[in-house]
Amino acid sequence: MDREFGLVQPATSRHLRRLREAGLVRSRPDGSRRLYSIDPSGLRDIDVWLDQFRGLWSSALSALEAEVCRGKTPGDET
Repeated sequence: MDREFGLVQPATSRHLRRLREAGLVRSRPDGSRRLYSIDPSGLRDIDVWLDQFRGLWSSALSALEAEVCRGKTPGDET
């Protein structure tokens, strides 16, 4: 498999199987290979779950942005 990322075929197969079981990818046979693609419905489920947190993140990130623009770093008490 791809040594650039330190992956070997058995590990890659396990990861892809877990992603398929979680509904995040689809696979289809192509001769002796399996071709994988992202399953948008699984990503929609994640998006719905994450949506409950977006309001919290938005205000916290806006506050952080304001502090960064003022030249402060988190933890500064000056």
